[in-house]
Amino acid sequence: MTRHDPETARSTGTGSDPIQEGITSAINKHGHAFHQSVLRETERLFELRTSKFLFEAAELPVDVGDQHSRIDAVLKHRDRPTYLVLECKRVDSSTAWCFSSVPFVRRDNNSHELLFDIFQRLDEFSGQAITFSPSLSTERLFELGLPFDSGKKGDGGGWKDRDDVEKSVSQAILGAAGLINCMNRNLEIIMPREDAMIIPVVLTTAELYLSGADLSRVNLESGKMCESEIHPQPIDWLWFRYHASSRISHPVNRGQYRFASHELTLSRLLDRDHSKTVAIVNALGLSAFLSYASHVL
Repeated sequence: MTRHDPETARSTGTGSDPIQEGITSAINKHGHAFHQSVLRETERLFELRTSKFLFEAAELPVDVGDQHSRIDAVLKHRDRPTYLVLECKRVDSSTAWCFSSVPFVRRDNNSHELLFDIFQRLDEFSGQAITFSPSLSTERLFELGLPFDSGKKGDGGGWKDRDDVEKSVSQAILGAAGLINCMNRNLEIIMPREDAMIIPVVLTTAELYLSGADLSRVNLESGKMCESEIHPQPIDWLWFRYHASSRISHPVNRGQYRFASHELTLSRLLDRDHSKTVAIVNALGLSAFLSYASHVL
């Protein structure tokens, strides 16, 4: 085998080592270094007592139906069975993400309500999942997320895709559903009669902004919004409500949710089977989010 010599490579006159460049590009593009840096930071925040979440596992294989995936990382609350399912997403530095509230989501819409999946171990042999709304409301909940060009120079080292937000959120939801399946097959993970709350989280290098616009007030003739109607505000983390298809939802037996089956409507079906709340966190907002989640969730 020929030994790689960086000095020889640099002597070609290019001023850089193509092997080093190639390896660096591969690591950065696939986000492995970012992923590991995130986990190191979660450990540091726990040691500082800023966070009560401990690292449990990384690259955990899970499946939902015919969908197979790996969870980037799972964090567990020190004092209770609350799990954060992390999807780490390094994006190109020219890309930022924007979020907006939309007034028309479903009949009897509660625009400040969070919805999470809870897995309950019923006994030694069975478990069930329910949709759960904790008794808290938030002004940080949004229903529309879009990537946009921030005007900054790109580095070519991360994801840059018009569906960045949706793909990342779908992957986090798939991971959360896969963890519920995993718990259902391995009931010993949680204690009998224990309720494990599963929260999908997208942790990203993308800068996050709120549009500050009322999308329902757009000009009906053109269907377009004017720049003057956009009032962007940066935000370090937020909640995002996403309607997930059955393909990425867990098939575990569902418990009763708020109302009897004869009271089911399309609006309630949307809540029960499809509405998922996902945390979207900028990497520099990780400390603030984990501090909040440690005490509230």
